[in-house]
Amino acid sequence: MATIVGVHGFNVEDDAQVLRDALQSLDTDLRDDGVNTLIRLGTERSWSQRDGIVAYIKDTHEEWVPEMIKEKVHDKCLRSGLLALFEPAPWRDAVWLHDAMAGLGTDEKKLVEIICTRTSPQLAAVSAVYEALYGKELQADVAGETGGWFRTLLVKLITSTRSTEPADEDRAHQLAQDIYDAGPGKWGTDENTFIDILTQESADMIKAVFEAYTSKFEGNIFEAIESEFSGKIKENLVYLCRTLLSIPQVFADEIEGDVQGLGTDESGLVRHLIARADMDLVDIKELYKEKHKKSLSERVKEDCSGDFLKLLLAVIKDPEVEASD
Repeated sequence: MATIVGVHGFNVEDDAQVLRDALQSLDTDLRDDGVNTLIRLGTERSWSQRDGIVAYIKDTHEEWVPEMIKEKVHDKCLRSGLLALFEPAPWRDAVWLHDAMAGLGTDEKKLVEIICTRTSPQLAAVSAVYEALYGKELQADVAGETGGWFRTLLVKLITSTRSTEPADEDRAHQLAQDIYDAGPGKWGTDENTFIDILTQESADMIKAVFEAYTSKFEGNIFEAIESEFSGKIKENLVYLCRTLLSIPQVFADEIEGDVQGLGTDESGLVRHLIARADMDLVDIKELYKEKHKKSLSERVKEDCSGDFLKLLLAVIKDPEVEASD
């Protein structure tokens, strides 16, 4: 469930003017008011309403709001957070994926995270925007930056259409048998069977397969992957399975990683927290508190400050913490 919901009585023309005025005020004595207005519009308008504002400004004034934010918002963390809210999601994800592969080295963690946590229709939209922006196919760039079975896994996630069928007990037991026969039940490993099932079956079916496997054989599918694979493909098959079982739990764990230890991974908080506000941040909040015995708002207040903290708290929407400030 999303933390950001639409406002009643939405007026795109009025909000568009308020947004433009707020951006223009950032280089004046009214900067703080402008920042507060940007945060309010970004966190009190639904995704479709924000998209409408951006489209209206583009059509009416020939101005692209994300470029205006890049030009006018000088605080790097605040700028990244606002872009995650005002950029169209496929555009935002395409840019993030390109950045993960740009320059020397590849940010494989970011690459895997985005590809594993988007649906097939979402990845198709991202791929189309990626090609329009950069003149290259997403799967080709990913294939060029990775190798081996790890490359096979990511390319299949991008190019395959994952089923949306509900779980079927008989099929789940057959798929569990197929996984066993492809690994623990034979000499060697049939990697393609693991990858095909985990990239093409619906999340509901995968959950049923996990249950069927545990009921039929010793151990579970995580243990089968651990015993049959090694290196990057093992690590990322495990990650993919975790996302298929519960994306909110994965992001709750990622957020804790963003704030643990010395320093804070603000870019991680943008992807794992702000970018989920229109999808499942309510679930992420609940799972985080259940596991860590502390609210998400309390945790980010310990590690973040300034306008970026204001944005995070506005996205999280924890009335008790907001009232105590």
